[in-house]
Amino acid sequence: MNFREAFMERSLHQFLAVAETGSISAASKQLNVTQPTITVNIKNLEEKHRVNLFERTPRGMRLTSFGSILYEKTRVMSRIE
Repeated sequence: MNFREAFMERSLHQFLAVAETGSISAASKQLNVTQPTITVNIKNLEEKHRVNLFERTPRGMRLTSFGSILYEKTRVMSRIE
């Protein structure tokens, strides 16, 4: 696995954790990764796909319609591996 593949795998894993917990803070604790790292990786995914994946609310993170599509596809991919 090259660096780019490893980065994407890590970013998608973090994306799943945020989607499932509804919070960067909770995902950070679950994955034992710093909040800024997850924030940057989510931002990079959003920039790569040119869409917002989450709606940021005072109550946490909520998937957008684009985020929901990526979430379902990523969940399927994670079951295959």
